[in-house]
Amino acid sequence: MSLRHHLAIDPEAIGVLAAALEEAWNSLRTAGSSLAAPTNEATTRVMLARRIVAMAKRGETDRIRLRDGALCGFLVHSTNLTTEPHRAGRP
Repeated sequence: MSLRHHLAIDPEAIGVLAAALEEAWNSLRTAGSSLAAPTNEATTRVMLARRIVAMAKRGETDRIRLRDGALCGFLVHSTNLTTEPHRAGRP
């Protein structure tokens, strides 16, 4: 599966890219990120897809690295996160 010098993408590569995109999207949704809000969905998905394709063009083929690379740079805000740092021994 190589995208370096080819415009055509084999079915296996498409599957890996699609899986990386869906996993990245689901990570944002599950985290409760505002990037996954209905008003931001289309833009966020396009940004994720562009990052994944860019990495694949540079030769990345690992689904996990594609997913993580696509998410890198996004600041994920979750309703489950607090602004106070966790301290050992404290709830």
